[in-house]
Amino acid sequence: MAAASEGAVEARAVLLGDHIDVRGFEADDVFGKSPLSFRPAGGGLVAVFRFGAVVFIAVDEAAQQQTIEALRARVDDPASPMEVEAAMLHVAGGAEDSVTASGRIALVDFTEPRLLIVADALAKSVALADDERYIRKVFDQIEPFASNLAATGRTALSSKAVLQLLGEALVAQTRMIGRVEVQEKPDLLWDRPDLQRLHLRLADEYELDDRARVLARKLKVIEEVASTLTDVTDAGRALRLEIAIVAMIAFEIVLSLYALWSGMH
Repeated sequence: MAAASEGAVEARAVLLGDHIDVRGFEADDVFGKSPLSFRPAGGGLVAVFRFGAVVFIAVDEAAQQQTIEALRARVDDPASPMEVEAAMLHVAGGAEDSVTASGRIALVDFTEPRLLIVADALAKSVALADDERYIRKVFDQIEPFASNLAATGRTALSSKAVLQLLGEALVAQTRMIGRVEVQEKPDLLWDRPDLQRLHLRLADEYELDDRARVLARKLKVIEEVASTLTDVTDAGRALRLEIAIVAMIAFEIVLSLYALWSGMH
């Protein structure tokens, strides 16, 4: 990355899907495994994260597209749309890494460990953005149900709609459980504790912890709604069963009375 240190370069994170299987992926000049990191032929750095994101730093557009196409068959549940986040990096020439007021990331140097810390933050940010988009979608579906339930004490949804809403709630839970743990430190920090400050500054810049906490609270609401939906569905079934039993008993009583009346005549 020495050539790139002469000026500013772009770091671009793209979320391809829920998971990328990197096992057996062939690339030139691989220098890291967690995340899978390599230098493409045209220069720059690529980092592929198993939780579905790929980050390009100082990589030309053609090489980016080539890498995305090579990874596409390895992606589970492709993202639509694909979340993208970009940042400009430059060498500050100072003693510390920093993030400027404009959001530009100033680094002491463009060595690979520092760039991988940047890649980790961008990758987690696009993963969170995708989760936020999905959670908003689920909330948009939940809100009419909750409003109707609060106003009338019952839901006007059909059984099919209730089951679909329950399914969306369960999918949201599964996505969040299987998604990246944004509060986990990058593995690289075990070997390079001196980069801890850069990691914390980037986590603060992209509000990774705050966004994760908000999503966790929203997921808790979704879990409660899913439980309520289950209770509503079960209560509806129980009520229909009780009505059916009462109707059968009434029918048998009518038949018995008719038989008694017929015997008297």
